[in-house]
Amino acid sequence: MSTPGTEDLVIPADRQQLRGIAGAGALMTALGAAFLYYGTTKGGVGEIAWLAFGSLVAGFFGLCTGFLLFRLVADRRPALVLSADGLTDNSSAFPAGFIAWSEVDGVRAEPRWVAVHLRDPERALARQPGWRRKLMRWNSGMFGGHVFINNNAVAMQPEELVRLINERRSLAGE
Repeated sequence: MSTPGTEDLVIPADRQQLRGIAGAGALMTALGAAFLYYGTTKGGVGEIAWLAFGSLVAGFFGLCTGFLLFRLVADRRPALVLSADGLTDNSSAFPAGFIAWSEVDGVRAEPRWVAVHLRDPERALARQPGWRRKLMRWNSGMFGGHVFINNNAVAMQPEELVRLINERRSLAGE
């Protein structure tokens, strides 16, 4: 018989929210394509500006929409798993993966995400690919945390998620 509260708590991705964001991303991608088209037909000096702007808009939102569509159609992983050993983050395009409770120093709710502070960020960063290490360091310097769980990815309020994470940490003795 298992100890109450020690089974994995699986928090699925908020598929309705992901569909809405993907729809908005598709509209922005179409707008970027319209800018590109306008740039090819306008002529003159402004053509290059429209082409550049259209390329940036269509490229950025196209990649974001592609990721969201992949999450909706092919990637059925939960956004977050809270286990007896730690948390597994799959909530964003750049997830942190598994973080042991012994690595977590604190958790705080923000309007757009839940920030997880690590005791030794370099240890967690060492497990990440080089490009993700750079992104996580940049995020840490900009936003004051090490792992960020996007509020749009989970169907619960940030304060509730912080409560659940802290509850699991307490059960693990952290």
